[in-house]
Amino acid sequence: MPRRAALEPKPRKPQYSPEKRARIAVLSELGMSLKEISLKEEVPVSSIKGIVTRYRLQQAGRDRPRPGRPRILSDRDVKNLLRVLKEKPAVSYAELKREAGVTCATKTLVRYLQMEGIKPNKPPPGDSEEEASRMRVLADEAENEDE
Repeated sequence: MPRRAALEPKPRKPQYSPEKRARIAVLSELGMSLKEISLKEEVPVSSIKGIVTRYRLQQAGRDRPRPGRPRILSDRDVKNLLRVLKEKPAVSYAELKREAGVTCATKTLVRYLQMEGIKPNKPPPGDSEEEASRMRVLADEAENEDE
């Protein structure tokens, strides 16, 4: 039996701006026909019907929230990350996370930075707090073995 091709994501319906939806609703309330509105706004009649109906039900043209999980890194988080990276280009991921005040997992941070093509410069050896604490632990272990 031949294998099915991977399913492609369902294409989204075109998004109309809140301003355009409000214009369409106002034109409809002023008595303009759906066909006239369609020609004037260059939007299909079926979309005009949906917009007008939804506008009447909601009494507003606001977008409804999209389904799915919200973004983990907000725009504010991203700005803080970029600010810290600009100030300290040689910062470890853990320090970057701590200084930017981001609460996501380090793996999420790394994935986001890779997607954006941003890579912090590696800190010089022994410069990071984590590495210093790791070295202290190793030194303590070595002392304990000698005793």
